[in-house]
Amino acid sequence: MTSLGQRDYDTLRLILDENLAYPTLSSDKRGYVIKLPTPHAVNDKFYALQGLYTDQDETSWITLWRLFKASLYHTALHAAYSDFGRYASWAKGKDLALATYSVSLVEDLHVTAQAAKRWPGILQDIAYANYISGLRATDPATLGRGSLRDATSLLLTVWGIGRRSSSLKTCR
Repeated sequence: MTSLGQRDYDTLRLILDENLAYPTLSSDKRGYVIKLPTPHAVNDKFYALQGLYTDQDETSWITLWRLFKASLYHTALHAAYSDFGRYASWAKGKDLALATYSVSLVEDLHVTAQAAKRWPGILQDIAYANYISGLRATDPATLGRGSLRDATSLLLTVWGIGRRSSSLKTCR
């Protein structure tokens, strides 16, 4: 993690939290803090991670482990290569949700390009996580309407998972 994050152990810390819904990257006076949800058992029947529930079998555990690793890689790459503060003046006066989405998309592409150049061995897990996310995001009932649906469609296209199909077009 510290190698990917281009930080030492004192300025990049990892906190694992079974109750956390999604990964976060924040900073404090000492440096960056990555908080990751951990895969965990639910009712002795399922495994869960980031809202994904799977059967309790070896194949499912491998899936969750790959998703966990991809989250770790992704957040560490942001710690190394992203400077979200540089967008502050650009974002003033803009719709916050749309500006945040735009910055996230640009920075995700940036860190993925850095991974491809410097850490190609992690791309399989990142691509796998994107694929699983794409499968979860293609259900039109969960996409909402308008800009959320369009944003999801764009992400699926960028990830190479899908095309803008009739099932993802904006309902007007």
